[in-house]
Amino acid sequence: MVFYAWRTGVILFPAFGFVLIPLLIWFQTGIGWLLNWFRVSGRRVCQVQIGFWIFAVAGIVFCGWVEGTPRGAFRRLVMDPIPSSVQVKEWNGMVGLEGFYTFYFEADPDDMAKVINGLHLIRIMDSAWFSPPSPSRLLITNLILTPSENYFHWKLSNHCAWVKVPFTKLDGPEVCGLSNSEGKMKDRWVGTLLMDREHRKAFYVLN
Repeated sequence: MVFYAWRTGVILFPAFGFVLIPLLIWFQTGIGWLLNWFRVSGRRVCQVQIGFWIFAVAGIVFCGWVEGTPRGAFRRLVMDPIPSSVQVKEWNGMVGLEGFYTFYFEADPDDMAKVINGLHLIRIMDSAWFSPPSPSRLLITNLILTPSENYFHWKLSNHCAWVKVPFTKLDGPEVCGLSNSEGKMKDRWVGTLLMDREHRKAFYVLN
């Protein structure tokens, strides 16, 4: 997680290093001992050890890049396997005591249904995403939208700005989440799915 340490583990990455680095040093020592046992020249031993470290660093960087791509993060944090039409466009977040992740993705309605069913989500009609605090006079700025939709997009745009994910408007937004009983049964992060009425565009908010 070299390039994506902020997203994938400000706390976990140093702890991971405490395990990986001593293990690599132990392997390097073992390689040197084995080559010396076969009476390989000191120069060749040094070359093999340098090659080992180059291979190890390249492998760590490659794995970090794969896991840090939007699709890789979606597979690791949301669901695996990913339905074929799902295109994860953006993601960001941070792990920790108050960790959070936000994904923006697009999919065909059939595959969006697979995501909803796979995550055991149900539609929430009285979501806080639609409930502005009273009075909400300041939030009613667009006569085309209902006040609740105004508040939804205002809240979503603020959330996107906070997590640094580009904001995308969701026409006729719907909210899906875990029921209270489901949330208590599942030992995992609680996610909220925000999608448009056509079920083609969605944000998935993990917290």
